[in-house]
Amino acid sequence: MSSTEELQASNTLKRKATRWQATADADGEGYDEAVGRYSLLLFLRDLDDTPDKWAEFVNGLRNAPSAIDEKSTMATLLAAANDTRPIDYDYLENPDINAKRRRLILYGNQDAEDQVGEHDALVTIARRMWPDPDDLEDVLGNAYEDNIRKIAEGGERELYNPHVIFSYARSWSEVRYRFMNHALRDDPAYNDKYSTGRGFNKGTEANTIVHKSNVLLDAVMCEFQLLRGTGYNDQDRYIFQELYQLSPEEGRELLRFTGDNNGLRIGLSPVFNYFISFINSYMTWRVRVLESARKLFLQNAAFRSATSNAQRNRLRAEANEATAKQIRAADLGYRAFVNHVRVLLDEANTLDAFNKTTFDQLEKIIATTTGEVRNCQLNKAPDLKDNRKFQTELRNFPSIMVPLRRPTGTSMIAPPRQRGSDSTAGTDGNSVMGNA
Repeated sequence: MSSTEELQASNTLKRKATRWQATADADGEGYDEAVGRYSLLLFLRDLDDTPDKWAEFVNGLRNAPSAIDEKSTMATLLAAANDTRPIDYDYLENPDINAKRRRLILYGNQDAEDQVGEHDALVTIARRMWPDPDDLEDVLGNAYEDNIRKIAEGGERELYNPHVIFSYARSWSEVRYRFMNHALRDDPAYNDKYSTGRGFNKGTEANTIVHKSNVLLDAVMCEFQLLRGTGYNDQDRYIFQELYQLSPEEGRELLRFTGDNNGLRIGLSPVFNYFISFINSYMTWRVRVLESARKLFLQNAAFRSATSNAQRNRLRAEANEATAKQIRAADLGYRAFVNHVRVLLDEANTLDAFNKTTFDQLEKIIATTTGEVRNCQLNKAPDLKDNRKFQTELRNFPSIMVPLRRPTGTSMIAPPRQRGSDSTAGTDGNSVMGNA
């Protein structure tokens, strides 16, 4: 089967009036019921192809009394008969089971040709999945049931279509490239090749797949069910929430509100895009400084000279407490940020707009959290304070190309002023963080 045939089949199914398009509209919102009109489909098979027989049929229609009424069914049938021509082939089973099936010329008018064309287009596309016509295993359905929790539950299929899943497979191939690339960087025979130019750049790009935060991808990935030791059971799935402080469903809701054609008013989607970038920037920074703190502790002379597990565990607990104290202010700011993201997700769903007070609070929280990140004592670890790349990223944190822009017009709702109330109450970002 050629790609040209598949393209033609795809174009056939994209016509608005095809059954392929119409039956996708389960709620019937995309069409109006035509009252007082109907369509008629008659399929006559294995007819005598003697020319006189067809002429006799057409003459019978022409001579019927009601044929003179142009609006009658008889007149419409006569017009269809006059438009009849070879349009395809029909296939019939042979009564002799040992004989080949029979192929007959199929005649029809333009509407019949369109219907058969749609049917053939579906067959053409399906043949890619089922080249053996006797093997009709539900390959995709079984794969979804075995691997993806949400598909098995009947929801969120748009997030797990084959195109997206193949993109995950490509990402996995990049991860394996990273292993080979980094292994050869340390090989004297290949160091020059993979430490400069394209080899270095491709390996570094693959490195980001493993070491950079990606809240949207992780929100989707954690729905892959446990299968032969890989994937996520319910306990494994909670790791997403422990890291990002969001549920996987909330992560996928952020995904739904990004990109085009998401149903939101103009100005809302860019805000959610900013939220996603801020989450990823914060988590990438957090992982980096915590990793640095862990390595610094493992190099500690007291830990290295400890003679018992109890002594090492005590030292580790003390170090963990000190690290948690140093990062606490930034984490409180991040949690306050996430709590406000939840509120704005709810407002987008229910109002298709943001409440001005909520957005004002969020802007203050972002500014406060950004300051806490830049001033965190963990940034001064020996391996970080002299790291030019890290310090540059820290000064530019959150390093988001497109700044946060306030929605305008009907996308931002000002709450009603209450008589005697202080209009600035409740907008203090620090108080929100204290309650996180």
